[in-house]
Amino acid sequence: MALQITAQSVYMPITSNVGVTAVKPGATSLARPPVVTGLGSAPSIQSSAYWKGRFDSVSAGEYSIALGKSQTADSFQYYNMSYYVDAFVSMFEATGNTSLYLDKVLTLVNNMINDSQLSSSMPGSQFHDGYRGWITSDEGLGNEQALDEFFVWRHVTRLLLAMRNNATVFANPTYKSQYDTILAFTEVNIWDKWYARGPNTWMYRSVTHISCHIAIIAVHLRQMTLNTTRQQRCDTIRSNIESIGLPGYLPDNMRSKITASLGRALAGAYSWNSLWNNTSRPGQDVDHGAAVIYFLCEMIDYNTGVWNQTDVDRFQKTLTQLIMPPIAAYVDGTGGPSTGWLVDGWVKLGRFSVPAQQALDVWTHALGAQYFGAMCVNAKRWGV
Repeated sequence: MALQITAQSVYMPITSNVGVTAVKPGATSLARPPVVTGLGSAPSIQSSAYWKGRFDSVSAGEYSIALGKSQTADSFQYYNMSYYVDAFVSMFEATGNTSLYLDKVLTLVNNMINDSQLSSSMPGSQFHDGYRGWITSDEGLGNEQALDEFFVWRHVTRLLLAMRNNATVFANPTYKSQYDTILAFTEVNIWDKWYARGPNTWMYRSVTHISCHIAIIAVHLRQMTLNTTRQQRCDTIRSNIESIGLPGYLPDNMRSKITASLGRALAGAYSWNSLWNNTSRPGQDVDHGAAVIYFLCEMIDYNTGVWNQTDVDRFQKTLTQLIMPPIAAYVDGTGGPSTGWLVDGWVKLGRFSVPAQQALDVWTHALGAQYFGAMCVNAKRWGV
């Protein structure tokens, strides 16, 4: 109950510092580590140029699909568009190219924002409040859904950080203006909105992978917002999900859940259940488990202090020895064969693990722009 009280203790409207940004993270100890150095020699993996070529060979067709989805004013279509957003963010991060990658993904994000409506004006909204958003067509719900928005917006917040980390882009007034506008919208109409509507309902979710969407946005937004109340909320939500415990699901959290799973399916590997306070097998499916791995990679990138290289090595073992050989449906290596869809998280393990990147180099299932973009980032991080 104490955690629930903590989460509610800052439950108030935020009206100051909205959209205010800093070049450097404000009042936070989290800081992104540098590109891997000191290896002595380049690892034996495919080059970033190779993955750029693979990406460019399919990007036009995939962007056309994404552009259409971005113009629907339907948050379920944005959910399905999120893979393309991630793909173009990755390519901008890897190459710094604005015309091929940044401008395109900014168009997608700006289309979403421009099509947002006041909740009070949406006939199907269950809230009718003063925040902006969209109606979902998913399962005919016709109302507002946090999952759709968080699913795509974790990639939008990563886009903002990629823009801020690119000195040339951040110094460009046109791009800086777009950064400021998108950040201000994110602060108020994504983060504040769902917090105000109830964090225990909309942010602390009953399954691991959806909770991880929110934790990713929290760790990203914490680097950019200057509002102290918002910073506190980001820290509280992220740390509760990551290592302290979720209101309603105490004491379970991602750290305890992952640690408890060690060796249950294979010595030295992780295999966990997607439900809080549940350890039964087969547990987490591979597809949704990708969101957990995306979460892990972002927490390592921003030094939350909860995860380390040993965890990476164990997840790598899950990927290469449990999931990939049988094309498993579940992270304990059972089920399937599945589609072999390893994005939008498993591929990101290659940022930190050469064996993972080498295995992903020769993977042939369910490939596309998002896969190629993530692999390009990985190779670039390794200096190849």
